Amino acid sequence: MPSARTGEDKRVRLFVGVELPDAARGDLATSIEVLRTSVPVGRWTPAANWHATVKFLGWVRPSILPMVREAAEWIARSEPRFTTRLTALGTFPPGRRRSRVLWAGMDDEGGGFARLSAALNAALTPVIEPEGRAFTPHVTLARFDPPIALPAELPPLVSEPFEVAHLVLFRSHLRGRAPIYEQIASFPLGV
Repeated sequence: MPSARTGEDKRVRLFVGVELPDAARGDLATSIEVLRTSVPVGRWTPAANWHATVKFLGWVRPSILPMVREAAEWIARSEPRFTTRLTALGTFPPGRRRSRVLWAGMDDEGGGFARLSAALNAALTPVIEPEGRAFTPHVTLARFDPPIALPAELPPLVSEPFEVAHLVLFRSHLRGRAPIYEQIASFPLGV
């Protein structure tokens, strides 16, 4: 019979991300309203959970939290604030015939998201395996299991530009249909 896990052994699910401001959430909700009604299947992400993940850490031991905090704070301080906007809807995998994930893309013309992602990958390599796929800044809107065919034409996405001013360390609590994201720490950019 397995023994009870100690606090040190109990893993937590973490990620570092960027929150969306309320105005961007409103723009996104308006843009996908018709699609959400016409495609009710799947697990739609609640608007309160909309964010852009910069580095997913997964299930980790709590003992690495100080290293993660230190790395995120240092990286945030060394990177300037930047402006982004929501750009278009897309899917993983690409194409509309067997979509598993529907997402809203984010502009990264200046490379701010890419620099944050690369720096976190490098800084956390001793404790977290680096991401092997190319980084695509996005907000996950829905997951489909099994995959579904989405309409050939997705609605246009209209968004005002907004400033990315903080990196946020989140803990993900997997409960029910949608996880609960707990903000552990926020690190201002360029300070």
